[in-house]
Amino acid sequence: MENKNMEILKNVFAHSSDNVFFTDYEFNILWCNNSGFLPVLETLKSNGLFRGESLPLKSGEYSLKCNGLTFLCRVINYPENELYVIMCNKDDALYSFIKCRTIQEFLINQAGAVRQAVTGITVSSNVLHKNLERAGLYTDSRYLDITIGNCYKLLRTVMNTTELIRYTDGSLESKLIDVSSVIKEFTSVCRSIIGSKIKLKAESERKLFINADPERFITCLLSMVILVNGKNPLNNIICITAEKIGEEWVSITARSDRTGEEPINRTFSKFNELYSGDELNSDLFIINRFCQEFSGMFFTAGDEANRSCSIKLPCSDNHDDIVEFNSSIRPYPTDKFSKYHIALSDIADIYYY
Repeated sequence: MENKNMEILKNVFAHSSDNVFFTDYEFNILWCNNSGFLPVLETLKSNGLFRGESLPLKSGEYSLKCNGLTFLCRVINYPENELYVIMCNKDDALYSFIKCRTIQEFLINQAGAVRQAVTGITVSSNVLHKNLERAGLYTDSRYLDITIGNCYKLLRTVMNTTELIRYTDGSLESKLIDVSSVIKEFTSVCRSIIGSKIKLKAESERKLFINADPERFITCLLSMVILVNGKNPLNNIICITAEKIGEEWVSITARSDRTGEEPINRTFSKFNELYSGDELNSDLFIINRFCQEFSGMFFTAGDEANRSCSIKLPCSDNHDDIVEFNSSIRPYPTDKFSKYHIALSDIADIYYY
């Protein structure tokens, strides 16, 4: 392409809200409007841009996968110059979908309907539980635990969707967080809920501080625990470590392990997904969104059966106003429908009664 025409195209797309890049028909990068997107481009190239599509590409809409996320993009093909103009959304497909106000309202209504139904089931179950105790039918009350256990599963289906909406509704607060203290409290609460079914270990250096939203940080940690367990009954150990990397970063890593003991049989019904894979894993979306919002980075390794994940967040040296998590965490063990109970029900049977 003539330099003049290329400069015109650059001027047209330089201020686009999308990540825009030009390639030739061999997908060699000729220009990009966002230098920060170049490392992502290199990852995309190494994985094969538009793998499986007929080449040369026709102008139209396509999808790209990077770090387990799917991004929608639009391609303009200039055949006379063998040039592609590729406009890629800055947000992954799911988050772009959720940012739409109408979609948010629809999903919030759906989540509200699920919670209302669960409330009705719980009230009825409590009445039945009291009657069974009066009649001395204690063994039959386990069926009510199964009922509530499946209520947890219902709430779990909408938990991460509403969590993603929190990143769009202006409710985020960035506060100084003592990572060591939070992880200690976090693991204590998790142990009190799941008991000995899964061994949760934590090791953290002292004086690790980050700036983030406290509630979003807790949910991110829960998603990391769920992600590395992989719903694999053999993974009965989860380890969380936190350390300082250099002078600028705090690294938090979660990984799964196993003792070699026989897996604990689950009492509650197991959901066999019709479709699976990282691009559909909502916990991966939650962790990635947290890192993007608070200037962090997210890394995963392994597969669903044996995975580890790590987040790196900028450390803070200003320790004058540290968030105390005790007041925020204390109600969780007694609130049987806390985010802890709902999330952890994905990897262990949580008994209500």
